[in-house]
Formats: sequence, C-alpha cells, structure tokens
Amino acid sequence: MKFNYKITLLGILVSVLLIFLLFFIYINVKIIGYKTYDVDYIVGDHIGINLDEDAIHFGTARGDMVLRRDIVISSDVDISVKVKLTGIDYMYVEDTDFMVLAGEKKNLELVLKLPPGVEKGTYSGNLKVIYLKP
Repeated sequence: MKFNYKITLLGILVSVLLIFLLFFIYINVKIIGYKTYDVDYIVGDHIGINLDEDAIHFGTARGDMVLRRDIVISSDVDISVKVKLTGIDYMYVEDTDFMVLAGEKKNLELVLKLPPGVEKGTYSGNLKVIYLKP
C-alpha cells in the first residue's frame, strides 16, 4: 500500500486551521466588550487645563512635570480588565491587568511624566480598555 503524502499534508493543514479557528472563537467569546478613548496633551510654555469631555485631555504642560488622570471602572458583574495605551510618548498606565468585582469601583490611573527639555507640540494616542469574562 502506497503512502499518500498529499492526503497527510491536507489533514495536517486542516487540523492546524481548525486549531486557529477554535482559538479565535475562544478569544472572541471571552471578550465582553471594549472602549477606546482618545488621549492627548500639549507641551508648551505655560500650564493649561482642558475640561472638554470628548477625550482624556491632560491640557498644556511644561517639561519636567508629572500629571495624573483617573478613570473609574465599575461593573454589575465580575470582570477582568486589560488596558492598552498606544501611540503616545511619556505616558503610562499604573495597572494594565486587573479584576473588578460586581459592584466594585476601580480607579485606573494614567500618568504623564514629561522629561526636561521635551519638544513642544501636541501629543496624542489611544487608551483601549478591554472587558473580559474572568
């Protein structure tokens, strides 16, 4: 009896594709939802406050400053939360992976730490908060 390499290769390929498909379905079913926030700040010669609610604005700052902003996350059910901050320099999130229990409120702190001599201009990026089943 002759061994057919084409059938074996096809079987392996189908198995690998099936594994990737199941992994993709598992990941997507685990995600409850997400919210993306625009984040920005301006480096200038003065200090200014921006109270607009269309994004998370840090306002205008000078070099060698540390600014903080909080976002409150709450839920009616237990959730796992993952946070990703992209596309913005000198900013970080204190906690990027945590649990929020039903009825609990969690403060998510964004920190902007400007070095001395930072170039003046407008900096912007995105903060993505992903809600997952625990």
